[in-house]
Amino acid sequence: MQRSLDSRYKPTKDKLLLKVAGVTALVGGLIQYYLWDYFQRINVEYSSYFDANDAIAMLNKIVAPLIYVTRIMTLYSFSLIPVVVKKRNTAETESEQLNEDQSDQSWMGLSNAAVIILVLLITGIFYVFLDVYEFDFQMNVAVLILTIASCISFLYWSKNWGTLFAIVTAFVFTSAKAKKDVASVIQKKEKSYLMVRNYSVLPVLTEDSKYRYLIGETTNYKFIKDECENKIYSYSESTGSLRVTNP
Repeated sequence: MQRSLDSRYKPTKDKLLLKVAGVTALVGGLIQYYLWDYFQRINVEYSSYFDANDAIAMLNKIVAPLIYVTRIMTLYSFSLIPVVVKKRNTAETESEQLNEDQSDQSWMGLSNAAVIILVLLITGIFYVFLDVYEFDFQMNVAVLILTIASCISFLYWSKNWGTLFAIVTAFVFTSAKAKKDVASVIQKKEKSYLMVRNYSVLPVLTEDSKYRYLIGETTNYKFIKDECENKIYSYSESTGSLRVTNP
């Protein structure tokens, strides 16, 4: 076991199918999936209110915590420098004993132990990322297990299967984020003043509204839930129109 951990890590030989364009499309798909999932949970047909600017606005919200997590990951990565340097030096002394094919298969001269440490650090970073969003314990465990499975698969089995596990993890996280955001909105019952003169002489929403509150919004619409009447008011900020639906 010790010998296996000390041996040099050799990456899988299969070629990664997912390219930069694919990653860009995947990020866009995840954001659209979040918006669809969120509005499905509040009984609003998002396709009727779709706006490409919604994805841009959502991306800006995601960037802030990602930058925070990336900074922490950078600090953690410095702890690997002594390990990398040591393994590189070891690799140089052992290079005469390795044939050319074996040396081509190595990766930065890292041992399996160092790679496992890297996986644990990545898992720790994801835990911090989950902690920022305050997910429950079960969700944290599920995402962390999927993260470890993605890393191990990518590093030791197949890059493409590892990528597939990572995509599944991303969609699980996205759905959980939508569910948590809806629960948070319902709990907070955020209110403001909204008057639509074309609809009524009375305001649709006020700070003192007992049963109505903002349940969601896009770049062009505000959605107000009326728990007493079981209705959703969709207000267009561009046209000033108001649509009432029964979910």
